[in-house]
Amino acid sequence: MQGCLSMNVYFTDLNCSYKNDIFKKLRRVANEMSLHKKIKGGDLVALKVHFGELGNLAFLNPLYVREMADIVKGAGGKPYLTDTNTLYRGRRKNAPSHLENACLHGFSPLVMGAPVYISGGLMGDTCREVPVNLDENEKVYSAEGIYNADFLIILSHFKFHEVAGFGGALKNAGMGCAPVRGKLSMHSFYTPYVKNSCVGCAKCVKWCHSSAISMVEERAFIDPEKCVGCGICIGICPDDHIRIRWSEKTDRVGKSMIEYAFGILKDFKGRAFYMNFLEKISPQCDCYPFSDNPVAEDIGILASYDPVALDAASIDLVNTAGSRPHSELEDLAPGEDKIKALYPDVKWKQQLAYAEKLGLGTREYTLVDVR
Repeated sequence: MQGCLSMNVYFTDLNCSYKNDIFKKLRRVANEMSLHKKIKGGDLVALKVHFGELGNLAFLNPLYVREMADIVKGAGGKPYLTDTNTLYRGRRKNAPSHLENACLHGFSPLVMGAPVYISGGLMGDTCREVPVNLDENEKVYSAEGIYNADFLIILSHFKFHEVAGFGGALKNAGMGCAPVRGKLSMHSFYTPYVKNSCVGCAKCVKWCHSSAISMVEERAFIDPEKCVGCGICIGICPDDHIRIRWSEKTDRVGKSMIEYAFGILKDFKGRAFYMNFLEKISPQCDCYPFSDNPVAEDIGILASYDPVALDAASIDLVNTAGSRPHSELEDLAPGEDKIKALYPDVKWKQQLAYAEKLGLGTREYTLVDVR
C-alpha cells in the first residue's frame, strides 16, 4: 500500500452512560466497519490476545474480548482466543501453564464463551514456514494456530516497550503471533548457552528435534552447527540452566519484528481486523510480572483494517494526551514524544516507515469518530 491514500481508523472514547455503555460502543465500532460482512459462516476466527504475565494488571480487559467473541458468533464465525508461548521463562512458557495463567486472568472458556487455544502447541514449536526474502529474514515462522485461521482479529492493549518502543497491532502480529523459534531469531543470532550450573538431567536432549544437544561430562552441550534456534530447550529446562544470548540491538529487533508481521499477515489480506485499547497505558510490556503506574491518560478504543494506520493514530493520540501524575512521565507536557522520553535509544518511527515500505499499510489515516 505504499503511497496509498489515508486509511480510516475508527475511534470511540471511554465516556459511558446508562444507555450507552462501553460494550454497546464497542459493538457500534464493529458494525460501522461492517465486520460481520467480512466473516463467513463457519470461519475459524482467531482472536489474538496477550493474556498478561501473572502479577501484571495492565493486560486487556477480558470482557472486551468476550464482546468481540460474541460479535464473531453473531456473524456465523467460530471464535477462539489464542496466544503464543514466550521465549523467556515465566508462567507462559508452555501451553498448560499458559492456559492456567489465562484462566487466572479471566480468559477462561466459561467467561469468554469460546475456546482458549495456545498456538504453537505444547512447547511452542508447532509452526509454519513463510518465505519473505527480506533484509533480516529469508523466512519467518507463524504459529500454526494463527497460520491456519480463516480470519484473524488482533486485539492489543496499547503500551510502551523497552525494545520496540510501543506495543500495538504490529507488535502483537510480528512478535505475538510468532512461535518460540521466531521470537528467538528476532532477539538473537546466536544459539542458547548452557550454564555451568547444569545438573545433567538430560531433559533437553530428549526434546531437541535437531539432535543438537548431547551430554558432555554429565552436562548438556549445544552444538551451534546443528542448532536450528527453536528455543525449546530454554523453556523445557526445569531449573533455568539454559539461557538466551540477548545479542541484538533494538533497531534490528524492531526491523525483524516488522518482517515477521509482514510474513504472518501477508495471507490475511481482507481477512484481518485490528483493535488497540488505549487505557492503562503502562511503561512496560504486559510480559512483566508487574505493572507500573500508567504514564498517559486513558483515551479510548481504536480499530482499523490497516495495522500501520492504527498504530500511527494510537501513538499520535497517546503523545497528545496528558501524562498521568505519579508516573514516570508525570512532568512531560502534552504533545511531547512519550516513547522517546521513556526509551531514548529506540527508533520507533523506523518501524512504521519500514512497515509502510513493505506494504503492510500506510501511516496516513483519517480518524472516524464513533459515539
